[in-house]
Amino acid sequence: MGADAFNVALLDFVFRKFPSLVSQSTKTTLLIGVGPVLEKVWFFVPHVFTGLRDYRTQPPSIEKRSPFYYMKQAFKGGANTLLWDVLCHDPIYVLSMYAGQKMIPDTPMWLISIASYLTGISLVVLLQVALKELQYRKLEHKLESLGFGMEHYYEARFCMEKTPETQNKIEEIRSRTVEAFQLNDSTDVITYHDRYIPLKTPEVSGRNYILRLRNRDDFSAGSKQNYRSVQIVFTRVNDQSVETPEQHRFFIAEKKKFYSILPGEVEMAQSLDDLKLENVKRFLNGIQDSKTYKDITFKRWGAKNEELYFAVDEIENGNGTYYIIEFKARKDKELLMTAMRELMIHLPVYQTTHNKLDLADGFLSEESCFCTS
Repeated sequence: MGADAFNVALLDFVFRKFPSLVSQSTKTTLLIGVGPVLEKVWFFVPHVFTGLRDYRTQPPSIEKRSPFYYMKQAFKGGANTLLWDVLCHDPIYVLSMYAGQKMIPDTPMWLISIASYLTGISLVVLLQVALKELQYRKLEHKLESLGFGMEHYYEARFCMEKTPETQNKIEEIRSRTVEAFQLNDSTDVITYHDRYIPLKTPEVSGRNYILRLRNRDDFSAGSKQNYRSVQIVFTRVNDQSVETPEQHRFFIAEKKKFYSILPGEVEMAQSLDDLKLENVKRFLNGIQDSKTYKDITFKRWGAKNEELYFAVDEIENGNGTYYIIEFKARKDKELLMTAMRELMIHLPVYQTTHNKLDLADGFLSEESCFCTS
């Protein structure tokens, strides 16, 4: 922006100093085009230096390629930005500059240049956001057309290491929470077996999402029942700031879980290729990154009512056993924050936005959680 304005101001100064140097139409063309043209020159210069730097800093153990190879790789990194610049920002900038010269000719050209640049940037950003959101909506629509059900809810998650002391506190908080929020308590413990499958693009329109195969062993009916499903869960986390000063912060994840029950599956599918629903299998194979996967198993106790769900999961990783405490609410975020506040006051927990796969991989640490107590 500053470079464009400087170039325009310098050129405008020359034209005012030497008014007969070129015709008026040529002046207009040059003032409009100088910014985008010189900007492209300066776009390539940093990438050349980046490529040369990568060439010089390659370790001796790696066979060096020619400098042009590394410069080509550097240009690839900025190709998307250059494309947006040429196709969107530059036309908007040129039109804004032309309109500014015609409508407000007495305004300094450097000021029109700045306004045109900011207008172009703003519209490009809005367009990029709109396209990403359209991509997400298209993915949602595809899942719905494949017969996936959907659950929309808000979630808060906490983690705490399992010790004899915290085990007693967990029992206390379970009783306290059930009583305070009038939840329907359950003594049943359900075992979950999840298989996480990597995705080609694990983020869309500001939402992280995961793909998993889930097997739930439910003993609550008195006899073992297995519920098998394939799930895609979209997550977007926000810090719910409050106007009044608070001792704690509230990180709430908005989640949309798309799920497809797997009917007739005698055993848990080992991979997407084992799914019997051909249209679902074909679509999911198109978005998975590789045939690799990661398994986690955890046990869950839960209590709920129509507005709030409270769960305590027990999960193991390489560092020990941990409790993952979750609150879920379908609509009422204020109720969710009340439950979070109650928990953070009475338990030495860490609030986290990581999923269970991260925690099961031994990713649990104070640095990976938001300290809330």
